[in-house]
Amino acid sequence: MGCLQADNPQGCVLDCVQLETNMSASDGCATCFGAAADCAIALCGAECADDPTGVPCLSCRCGGNSMGVNCVGDFEICAGVPSPLCDGL
Repeated sequence: MGCLQADNPQGCVLDCVQLETNMSASDGCATCFGAAADCAIALCGAECADDPTGVPCLSCRCGGNSMGVNCVGDFEICAGVPSPLCDGL
């Protein structure tokens, strides 16, 4: 949750992904994670503030927000990999 209060959340997430993967994630891949975080913060901040792994947060991130934007789906397209986060919601 440290990146939520950052001046540049997307850049914070990009740095975190690079740090956690010992710089093995490509900039493109790390950028996809940053964009997904930006999407979730912008559209699902209230739903995710208390529990970022809870059903309300996941539902919001999977398209159940007022804009109907699927942050997880956008991540899948960006990164080129499937994510099971929205399965069963």
